[in-house]
Amino acid sequence: MGFASLKFIAFFLIVFALWYSFGGRLQGRLLLIANIVFYAASGPRNLIYIGITALSTYFAALAISNIYSDGDDQLAARKAELSKEDRKALKASFKSRAKRVMVSCIALNIGILAAVKYSRMVVRTVPSWLIAPLAVSFYTFMAVAYLVDVYWRRYEAECSLWRFLSFITFFPQLIQGPISRFSDLSKTLYGKHEWDGRGVSCGALRVIWGYVKKLIVADRLAIALRTISSDAAGYRGAYVFLLILIYAVQLYADFTGGIDITIGLSRMLGIKVAENFNRPYFSKSTAEYWRRWHISMGSWFRDYVFYPLYTSRFMTGLSRKLKDAGHPAAAQRTTMWLCTLLLWALTGLWHGASMNFVVWGLLNGLIILASQELAPLYKRFHERFPGAANNTAYKAFCCLRTFMLMAAINVLDVYPGSGSALGQLLSVFGASNWGEAFAAAPSSLGLMPHDWIVVFIGVILMLLFSLRERKRDNFGDLSESGTLAFAAGGLMVLAILVFGIYGIGFDASQFIYNQF
Repeated sequence: MGFASLKFIAFFLIVFALWYSFGGRLQGRLLLIANIVFYAASGPRNLIYIGITALSTYFAALAISNIYSDGDDQLAARKAELSKEDRKALKASFKSRAKRVMVSCIALNIGILAAVKYSRMVVRTVPSWLIAPLAVSFYTFMAVAYLVDVYWRRYEAECSLWRFLSFITFFPQLIQGPISRFSDLSKTLYGKHEWDGRGVSCGALRVIWGYVKKLIVADRLAIALRTISSDAAGYRGAYVFLLILIYAVQLYADFTGGIDITIGLSRMLGIKVAENFNRPYFSKSTAEYWRRWHISMGSWFRDYVFYPLYTSRFMTGLSRKLKDAGHPAAAQRTTMWLCTLLLWALTGLWHGASMNFVVWGLLNGLIILASQELAPLYKRFHERFPGAANNTAYKAFCCLRTFMLMAAINVLDVYPGSGSALGQLLSVFGASNWGEAFAAAPSSLGLMPHDWIVVFIGVILMLLFSLRERKRDNFGDLSESGTLAFAAGGLMVLAILVFGIYGIGFDASQFIYNQF
């Protein structure tokens, strides 16, 4: 039951109609029931996987909180008789017990994730019950983050089981994220939600805009993308350059369209979901790009993988040994490089269970590390040309450079086999079929000239929307006037009905990030 299916639209309209008919605790019960019904529609067996993850995390978090509570009580009761060293040792013993609970629970849930998602990398044939359930990476990472935060004592464990289950199974974000933090989502997930006409209007407009990007732009370009990628031998050189551009736009429209729908649906229910996207194609560097693209994923890996790894005993010990050996520069670089490359290898694996994604991740990591190593050269350049940083042409060049670099690496998403993908990419250099490719594009890649006109208009609208969004709240401004909001929404719905790609032969219900 994907976002773009009629079943989902009917399902949400029923939930929405009941939502404001209920109040307080009844809304909470309705939400949990809706979450379970939605997830069960992806396959009843999938409830087993998400149920194990949710229940194990809930009880493990409670156990950790109880351990800490017992420790605090003992420290308070024996404060007078314990020395500073004894108090420190007692704290350490309780923290060690809490850590064992946390590690055991994380091992269980990461083990489930590895089994259902990555077993195909080890064995060719796997039983049907090991096929990855919907959103397994998203809800597993949410559970891990919640448990680690409780262990770090950032907040107390949630005592209410139904409230915690509502967090893990919140249906609008199960399609493609974001990876919400409990401390953020819980602020508006619970409690009574009163009718807010402006909020509902903003949310509905954002949902419709998401469908415009998905059904009109992304799914239309998917036809041309399949045409080129399905015949790697016949479409090389300049055709691969076209594929790079097409996939960059399609991925943007697909991903941001899905996020718009997620945030819009939540807003219609009075629930705030964190932004997961911030105009990444305006980034001037790879590091900035990844602070803007899939924000929740990047912050998750930073907070729960990179920093714990970088400050681990092994890494600090390695750094200390290199410093003692008289290599202070190597000490810092070695640990940074090891942690960064491991981080990006895992990020690649999160995106997909194949070596393509591992190579994709490592390339991203290498580019970021290379940029860090070249920082002194960049500094000297800006000292020599102090006005470059504020020069519009130079900033546009930096954005274009980052866009093309990231788009080129993404060919690893499209072609099977990292060797084949990189070979296709290399064929662009020295290609002699530029005239043939650009002449053939209007009619021989599965799309007709009018399709390209629709795509071009869609891209221009997305660009103008993003430019305006830097300073204004587009949906909020439209919602100030009920007539204007209704007109804008009606025009977008009409555009979807006339220009949308759906029906026999197309799977409009699936988003690219569904697989994660």
